[in-house]
Amino acid sequence: MEIERSHWSIVLLGSFNPAIFHPSWFEMHDVISRDIAAIAETKVVHNEISIIELGDITINVEAGKFQVETSVAPEIRLLDFVSKVFGDVLPHSKIGSFGINKSVHFRASSNAKRTEIGRRLAPTEPWGAFGDRLENSSGALLGGMMSIRMREILEDDDSRGHLEARVEPSNTIDKNTGIFVTINRHYELKDVAEHAGAREAIEKLDKEFESTLDSSDELINHFVEMAD
Repeated sequence: MEIERSHWSIVLLGSFNPAIFHPSWFEMHDVISRDIAAIAETKVVHNEISIIELGDITINVEAGKFQVETSVAPEIRLLDFVSKVFGDVLPHSKIGSFGINKSVHFRASSNAKRTEIGRRLAPTEPWGAFGDRLENSSGALLGGMMSIRMREILEDDDSRGHLEARVEPSNTIDKNTGIFVTINRHYELKDVAEHAGAREAIEKLDKEFESTLDSSDELINHFVEMAD
């Protein structure tokens, strides 16, 4: 089985001013090129929210959240973008936590294989008579797992957080065989000094980005192999 669609995002949680972010602002500070600024689409720029499309990268900013995302590799561009904005231009922005996320869509080899995966992840037996009806359902009335989410609590020397995985049927690529998997790795920094600004968060993000996505890929590939 092959992954047909991938999506990556970095989410920073802290204190931001959505109104300042605009394609011309990013260009002025050498975060994006003149060519990208020329094709950028500004969906909304407001005191409470800004949404901007910079080619295949989308920026969504609220007072407490800065999110950058793409469905086009190489995903390292997200790290480069965030590092320029908050490492070089806005180093005094307050950032206390961040997430590194990846989601994918792929197909099981058959509808029966997808149902088998659902039964393995969410057995029907503990559900009593309801589970018996699910187990015996078929065809257009086939029922079963709609979504399952698992969380691992993690901690290292300078952060607390979690790794969370969610598995669901995919309605994006194929309603009969499609599978959607999304992985969120959340980091909450410990003992961040009031004057630290964005520095500690960006340093931690830079350190963990590639290894976090490697861990996400390992889990995603486990489900891809199950689907074969």
